Amino acid sequence: MKASGCPFCYNLEPQRASNHHAFSILDSRPVSPGHSLVISRDHAPTVFDLPPVEYAACFELVRELRELLVEKWKTKSLCVVMNCGAEANQTIQHAHIHFVPRHRDVPLPPAANVWSSLNNLWHANGERNLQPFSSAGPIRGCGKPHAARA
Repeated sequence: MKASGCPFCYNLEPQRASNHHAFSILDSRPVSPGHSLVISRDHAPTVFDLPPVEYAACFELVRELRELLVEKWKTKSLCVVMNCGAEANQTIQHAHIHFVPRHRDVPLPPAANVWSSLNNLWHANGERNLQPFSSAGPIRGCGKPHAARA
């Protein structure tokens, strides 16, 4: 199904990899070299709204795209990000997954550093730092190990 006016529903040709339910392109506003998107072929507002077969196909493509990006961009560190909903900064209401190659010497721009931005917001509202779902301590950003809590 296609949605009228959706930029991901029309006139996009796969640039990286594709399968029956999804394709990948370079992001038009990359936060690092090689920043790509995996996009569902059928229109759904978020990845979580996709039927199970299409959801699985998107993540099969994520796995395939990983190999391509690791080879091309010579990195082993990657961020896989889904912004689902307006409050999560989703700007195009069509299911897609950001795939961002990371390098130690190339910092993410502040808007792309989700955990830092959320911690700043919570701190401004008097909250403590965000915690991961373990006792490892605050999340410090993509590709970095979590420090053990004392």
